[in-house]
Amino acid sequence: MSNKKLKLSKETRRFKDVLEDARKPDCISRIPMELLAEILSSTSPKDILSLSRCSRYFCHTLANNRSATFIWRHARLSCVPSPIPDPTPNFTEPAYAAFIFDGGTCEACGQHTDSSFTSFSLRLRLCSNYKCFPDWIKNHGVSSPASTNTHSADSGIAQHIEKWMPSIEPRRYSVTPHGVLYRRDKWKEAIDECRRTCPTPGDSCPLHRNAQLQRPKIMELASQLLVWWDDRRRHYDANKLKNDRMSSQIAQNEGWSFRDLLNTPSYSAFNRQKNLAMEQFALKDFNVIRPLVELDLARMHERRQRSAEEQAVREKNMAVANHYQRLKSTKEIGIMPIYPIFRTQPIIKVLRDRKTGTALDITKELTRTPVVKEVLQNELKDWSQNAKIKLSEVLGYANYRSTSDNKLHPVDRLTARFQCTKCMKVGKKRTIEQTLDFQAVCGHQCPNLSKRERSKYQWQADQFSPDTKAITVAREILKLCQVNETDPNSINTVHTMRERFRCDSCATPVLMDFRSALGHSKRHDIMEISISPVDELNAVMKHPIEPGLCAELLGRKISAAQKRTLKIYGCRHCSQAKALAEFHKAEHTSGNATKVSTGATHIKASFKAEEKSMSFDGMRSHLKTKHGIHNIRDEDVFKVTQQPPIKDG
Repeated sequence: MSNKKLKLSKETRRFKDVLEDARKPDCISRIPMELLAEILSSTSPKDILSLSRCSRYFCHTLANNRSATFIWRHARLSCVPSPIPDPTPNFTEPAYAAFIFDGGTCEACGQHTDSSFTSFSLRLRLCSNYKCFPDWIKNHGVSSPASTNTHSADSGIAQHIEKWMPSIEPRRYSVTPHGVLYRRDKWKEAIDECRRTCPTPGDSCPLHRNAQLQRPKIMELASQLLVWWDDRRRHYDANKLKNDRMSSQIAQNEGWSFRDLLNTPSYSAFNRQKNLAMEQFALKDFNVIRPLVELDLARMHERRQRSAEEQAVREKNMAVANHYQRLKSTKEIGIMPIYPIFRTQPIIKVLRDRKTGTALDITKELTRTPVVKEVLQNELKDWSQNAKIKLSEVLGYANYRSTSDNKLHPVDRLTARFQCTKCMKVGKKRTIEQTLDFQAVCGHQCPNLSKRERSKYQWQADQFSPDTKAITVAREILKLCQVNETDPNSINTVHTMRERFRCDSCATPVLMDFRSALGHSKRHDIMEISISPVDELNAVMKHPIEPGLCAELLGRKISAAQKRTLKIYGCRHCSQAKALAEFHKAEHTSGNATKVSTGATHIKASFKAEEKSMSFDGMRSHLKTKHGIHNIRDEDVFKVTQQPPIKDG
């Protein structure tokens, strides 16, 4: 049921909540009308207005029922701090309450505000922002010529309009450089209307006689409401100050924090209700809700303590993670496990679980305490040795024991190549080899895992299997180099061969180094490989292989997209096949080594002019259609010319 509810949209859940609330029993509507009238008569018209908007029943009972007018009247006359002035005849009691207490949109900034009208005569509503009134005057207000001692052709009409058009209350803005303010749109409409109906300024306009009679009553009521609102605000502020002092005294007597007391749900609702009702509470009123307040404070302190503990744990974990990255970057320890295993080392668990230490203490002990550093190094070495034993079993060397220091361990050899059986991925740092060595296996974590899956990820040696293709090619290369895989010098011997390894399984022979040969083996079921002579290498390999070129160009950076459009890339299959053919032709026609060298130099010079360059995407299409290569690699492509680096946008 909970999973199904999570899939629902917000609108559906909101509608279901409304339906659930509607099914709850409505107790207040069951109160007899006489008793309800007695209760509401002692409240504020604002409270009755809110109740009348709760349901259709209360709307018909209180707002649309003339017999309920006495309830609104009694509430208005008993309002705090003083009775609300009587309305003009055009108002009903519910409409009058809405006119006084409703909020709306600020006419200057457009933001919603719960404040009442700033000017009741103009029905002008502004928020509490001090910039809104000057903005409204600038954009929507206008002052009469008489109030600013200015004369114009319409001065007579303006004097006539001032007699019947309501203006902003003089008490509200009695001192203002703008004079008596009117609404600009209403003023312009009145000017245009008077020009049409009253061409002579002195003539009385019969259209505005009623408005002229109503204006004094409107201005009087607006001024009275402003006075009442000012008294109400002063009374509210004074009462709130007294309640805050009482709250501070209660908090001081009980030994509580004043801020915590105000933030408890029970006391916050109690204090807010007293302030809105403008009632001053005493200690006996607080004693009624004291048990609830104590319970809320206890929960608040527990929640705060739990949050502090969680923050401390997060900081400690961050300190451990930073030290892990520091060890990886400085390479103080040769073989590093993945972080989930690193954080489970005994010394790390002791430092993390210690309640007295902080994140700074953990950092100091891990970096400056020799004993802790030595213990951590020994634990990581023990883990590395156990990983070696388990991965040796994966390679088929169960219970391996070395009898000589001059022989490499099975997992340290060039033939120790693995693949992950769960994800079949090698990571960004092994895109050239497309296989995992011992160091990469220890640091391997399956990508594309969610945060929850990463937290539960467990590294296990049995999730890896031997990479048979890479192992076969590595052994073949060692055999061609006439070196044993157990020889510690085998690594240097293979790497000094550079790009002399030639794939004879491709339609056109391709030269590459050892790392590229391991990844290249994935293209063939059985890869035949040989070693190219040095003269052949110098004649054919005009452009050295750039490790990581294809990975960079296939990335998501903006610079990669820009570099792909440059027509500076050539095909090694085409160039090396032609160069190799010309080299062998020159070798057969030459009688001595000097001529061979001269012929090889001639091949470089002549073929360089025939190189065809294209964009990287064009090169991918060329390799796919002409050579049947779908996965482009560094040994397939080269740069014709060097271009200045392109920065990310």
